[in-house]
This record gives sequence, structure tokens and C-alpha cells, in this order.
Amino acid sequence: MIALVTGANRGIGREVARQPAAAGHTVLVTARPAEAAAETARDVGPNARPLRLDVTSEADITAAARDIDALDVLVNNAAITYDTWQRATTADLDVVREAAETNLYAPWRLVKALRRD
Repeated sequence: MIALVTGANRGIGREVARQPAAAGHTVLVTARPAEAAAETARDVGPNARPLRLDVTSEADITAAARDIDALDVLVNNAAITYDTWQRATTADLDVVREAAETNLYAPWRLVKALRRD
């Protein structure tokens, strides 16, 4: 099995990447900084492969889709905190737009780009 985990350099994403790698599966661990992806891959183990990926970057998504030959599992873990306590009438729409771009549209674009028919 080959899995790709976005936002794998910390927290839940790191653990989600660690478990299948420990079971002998290949895991592509992603992070925005290449160094963070490389460090995570070293820590996760020999079955982890680093991949620099900013999920909000169309160019990064296109490059990842081009470079990945096969994929069995995609875990869209990368996300940012959304200011949920804002009121609709006074919300900072730049914050809302950034959260929607990262948490909704980016995973959607990644799924579309990695789809193999």
C-alpha cells in the first residue's frame, strides 16, 4: 500500500503517517517546508518518503500529481484553524476565505489531481 498524508509533520498527521509506515507500507509524508517533510520522514522511519507540498499551491499539487505513479490512500489532514467565534455580520472575510481555501478547496483540488481513471 502507498499512502499520502498531508500535513504529516506534526500532530494527528504525523501519527497517521507513522502507523502505516510502521506496518511496512510506503507513506509519502508532506509538509510545506521541504526540511519539515524530510525530518518527519526520518523520524517516521524507513518506509516514509518526504514530499514538500503546500496544499494551497496549484503548482505544488500539479507537481505532486505528476510525480506520484501510484497511490492507494490519501489522507487530507492539512488544515488551518478557522475563527469559528466570528459572527456572520462582522466576520473578517479574509480569514474566512483563507480557511475555505485551505480546508475545503485545497483537499478538493488534490483529490481531483490525484484521481486516476
